[in-house]
Amino acid sequence: MVFSFGNNRRIGATTMQLTKQLADYFGVADGKGVLVTSVTDDSPAAKAGLKAGDVITSVDGEKVEAAGDLSRAINKKKDGDVTLTVIRNKNQRTITVTPKEVTPAVQPGGTPQTGRRIVIPRVELGSIPEMNIVIPQIDLPIIPEINVQLPGKVKAPKVRVIRNPEQPI
Repeated sequence: MVFSFGNNRRIGATTMQLTKQLADYFGVADGKGVLVTSVTDDSPAAKAGLKAGDVITSVDGEKVEAAGDLSRAINKKKDGDVTLTVIRNKNQRTITVTPKEVTPAVQPGGTPQTGRRIVIPRVELGSIPEMNIVIPQIDLPIIPEINVQLPGKVKAPKVRVIRNPEQPI
């Protein structure tokens, strides 16, 4: 069974969520949007003139705050163009893109393979205090040597010792 979540329209751009510092640097007044980190050659985004360093703030008038918002907004329509509001060089412009329908790849055996990419945001951990962990040493008692003495005229049987090489001595 194959589950499909909406359409599979793509524009061919990789994005990341803006931080406050990036928003200030790129001139995004409200700090909301996604930064285009790369554009695939010959993709709909490249053909429309989208460039790495652009900040997408809305799709068809709908605000974009994260990469998931961008994907959902593009996939709201089954076909046709979408209008991106973009900040480039601290100036706002609109770019019209025609997303490309991406069909799921088929694995050997005939089952479709969904090409969903999951983006997990980076988690910053505070400093972890130094820990001093001591593993106690266990001393086993020494096993005394055993000497067996047989009476004088009794011939001692020959004894052969077989040791398992995997068992410690």
